[in-house]
Amino acid sequence: MVWESRYRAPELLLGSRHYTKSIDIWAVGCIFAELLMLRPIFKGEEAKMDNKKNIPFQKDQLIKIFDILGMPTVEKWPALVYMPEYGNLRDIQRSTTPNLRPTYFQGSSQRSELGFQLLQSTLEYDPEKRTSADDALSHAYFLDDPKPGAKQV
Repeated sequence: MVWESRYRAPELLLGSRHYTKSIDIWAVGCIFAELLMLRPIFKGEEAKMDNKKNIPFQKDQLIKIFDILGMPTVEKWPALVYMPEYGNLRDIQRSTTPNLRPTYFQGSSQRSELGFQLLQSTLEYDPEKRTSADDALSHAYFLDDPKPGAKQV
């Protein structure tokens, strides 16, 4: 289970209780972004549990995601309407235009297009469209020379 809210997938933030491998892929994408950009990509305020250990609607964290990925649409994520907290989205006004590319490349000419493509595939709103672990590990990013993390001599 992903406890740190900045790594939680949107479906968890929207109340889904069904834990899938794609939730872990989202968390990996957040960590991958943090390693590349040297800062958390979605740093929202931690929501406090109530006395019954229920996690309230995490609007602030969703806004951080929406500001970078754009507001999700039913066209891009058909199951969005079935999320328990879907009704709370009407109170959030954000653009549907993604800002991931400028966020990723901001401040560094060393980040690659292949790295961006891999990151984008891990941070897909629709869990059904999110990349798998096997596909991520066989991504061209890891085959590109120089290898990620390799020291130039």
